[in-house]
Amino acid sequence: MGLSRSRRRLLITSGCLALVIILLIPFVPKMATPWLRAKLQAMVSDQLNARLSLDHLEYLFPYGVRVYNAKLVAQDPKGREFNLLTADLIELKLAKLPILPGPLVIERLIIISPAVHLIQTEDGLVGRGITKKVDQPVEQRKQKLSEMFELRKVAVTNAQLIYDDQTVKGSVPLAWRNLSLDLNTTPQSGASYAFDLNAGDRATATLSAKGAFDIDQLLLHIEDCGVNVNVDPTSSESPIPGELQRVLREYQVKGAIAVSVTGDLPLADPRQSKLAAKIELPKAVGRLPGATDALDELSAQIHCSTDPSAVKVQIDRIVARSHDTAIELSMPSAVLNNKTNAVGLNDFKVKISAGKNRAGLPTSIVETIDALHLAGDLVGVINGSGPVGSGLQDFHATCEISPENVAIQLPQLPEALHDFAPFRVDLTNGFLTLKTIRAGYGNDVFFVREARVPLEMLPQKLFFDKLAGCVTFDPKRAKYPPAIEQHLADAQPRGPFFFDGNLEIDRAAATPSFDYHLHITSDRAGLAPLRKHIPLYNVASDILVTPQVISIDRFDADALAGKVSTTGRIHLQKDVSYAGTVRLRRVDLNEFVHFATGPDVKPLTISGELNADINYSGQGTDEKALDALKADGAVQVARGDLFHIPVLEGIVQHMGMNDAATVADAGTTFMLQDRVIHLENAAVGSPAVGVHGAGTIGLDDSLDLNLVATPLSDWEKDLRRDDDNVVANIAANVAGKVQQKMNEVTENYLYRVHVTGTTDQPKIDVIAAPALQSAKK
Repeated sequence: MGLSRSRRRLLITSGCLALVIILLIPFVPKMATPWLRAKLQAMVSDQLNARLSLDHLEYLFPYGVRVYNAKLVAQDPKGREFNLLTADLIELKLAKLPILPGPLVIERLIIISPAVHLIQTEDGLVGRGITKKVDQPVEQRKQKLSEMFELRKVAVTNAQLIYDDQTVKGSVPLAWRNLSLDLNTTPQSGASYAFDLNAGDRATATLSAKGAFDIDQLLLHIEDCGVNVNVDPTSSESPIPGELQRVLREYQVKGAIAVSVTGDLPLADPRQSKLAAKIELPKAVGRLPGATDALDELSAQIHCSTDPSAVKVQIDRIVARSHDTAIELSMPSAVLNNKTNAVGLNDFKVKISAGKNRAGLPTSIVETIDALHLAGDLVGVINGSGPVGSGLQDFHATCEISPENVAIQLPQLPEALHDFAPFRVDLTNGFLTLKTIRAGYGNDVFFVREARVPLEMLPQKLFFDKLAGCVTFDPKRAKYPPAIEQHLADAQPRGPFFFDGNLEIDRAAATPSFDYHLHITSDRAGLAPLRKHIPLYNVASDILVTPQVISIDRFDADALAGKVSTTGRIHLQKDVSYAGTVRLRRVDLNEFVHFATGPDVKPLTISGELNADINYSGQGTDEKALDALKADGAVQVARGDLFHIPVLEGIVQHMGMNDAATVADAGTTFMLQDRVIHLENAAVGSPAVGVHGAGTIGLDDSLDLNLVATPLSDWEKDLRRDDDNVVANIAANVAGKVQQKMNEVTENYLYRVHVTGTTDQPKIDVIAAPALQSAKK
């Protein structure tokens, strides 16, 4: 059956069309190239805040495209154009004919010799926001990236990435060169692609990664990414960021760094990343700035993670070791809040081991350690929180410090501080506070309960506005600097002395100045003051000390089998002045005389209980100070063996009473002025003899006494001796009793005595009573 006319016409027309198409195929690439070029550039412009520039585009019918000398051109913050990406050749294989409606759909992408150049300036990252178009939200773009790609293969050869961080002084550009990528991808969905890649130059750095990439959301999901970098401080480029570069270059670190990363990285806004990383420096070499020797070990292992709200860091270890000196760091966690810009530290542990060989430390530190003769280990654990970049005024932290076999000898101290106990340092509200510091010094012990320093005064001033603690002196006291040693040698302190107040050290001048306001107390201490070092026990004191004045508000002690108390003030101006009171109760008279007399004075056999109330004042500390010394008060002796005193012994001998009983009570009021003691209403009463009178005793031991003496009987023995009683009243009571007995004796039975000479060699003139003179005849 023959073909119908209509069918023959259709076949002829189709054949003609096919013939025309066949004839036009060689000309299609040339005709389609301008249209394809414009379509490709429009797709880039639609997706990125940049434009695609290229030297030549070649269309390989039906699905091939080649782009020569492609450039992705963006603008910096000042509107200047720069090449963000360049590539010698880009080969594309399309998934469908480019003449069909819709975007170009790319199945295979091969990039030859691409180069990415990023620049970080003070104004920000050049090219930042390239995926964010100012005039067009993502949801309003003409095509999604998933409509543009059906990738099966991505290959990159001879690539390089350069990141120039101009905000970090001294850094070199971060550079990854000779990178190659051969990636066979499998679409997991319309927009998500799985990847598994290896890249890098083994001599410098290697990168391996696998995960998925959502090309619509520009979300990179990193299942596992490992980076191994060899660092060399002498290299002109580095595969690591500038901030880390600066640190590694400063410490001349040479070795391998391994980094592993997992998580999600949104390329459109890296600040929304959720990443976890592990950084390892297994073992490297380096040198601390200013050190003589290199470090024997430099190693680290750090974990960190980031999310939109915070950055978290965990330090498993950081070790820097040289010979037997080392610094070790660890920390369970540190959190930087991205919203508040505040950081929190949790158990940040620092261990410093000061060995004998410190050549790996900077010279300045070695000189400081040597000057302090520092030995032992210091372990500190820090917990704290506060804003970053605002100084320490608003930072709050606590550091628990545990010294281990630590010894320090300060240049000013003849002996070393040792046996340090654990103590704490607090940083809060702009104050640095040291708490519970305990250390031995020789056989003595120092304890500081609290010392607070305002940060705003550092480093020119050290102002301890809450200073409190205790110094415990051992009987075998340590040696101190000469200025202090002289005072301690005079006082011979023993036991605990507590202090509180404030201390300021101004270091601005060439010679530091001191200002202080210290409250010193004790309740069971010991002293041995004065030239004879009279031993004082159970000292209970309350003393205020400043550079201007020493105020003794309370001073009670056991002394010479009795008790001594004193109060007073010492003004420490150019001419030292002082005033106060002294109270003695039931002091052993024999011991008192033993300590009071000079070494060349013949010892006395004397006994009794001494009581005294004395007011004193004076000025100066040299020999002329005696000219200004003034005193008044009363002295009383109870049950005393007094008649071995040369004056009394001479009187009873002149009375012919050598065998008289010697147990006696005595009392007097006195006044000291111009180196002379004026006795008033002086009296000595014993069962056999009574003496009453007045006169003067010079501080040069000269005597001028006018006395009356008489034999007595039935002496009153029950005088009041209450510790709280006023000595002047007791002395008056003694004088009254003696006077009463003398009143019972007629004038004819009294001896008139005039004593001159000195205390150890008195000259006694006795005028016997008339009746006694007649009896002798």
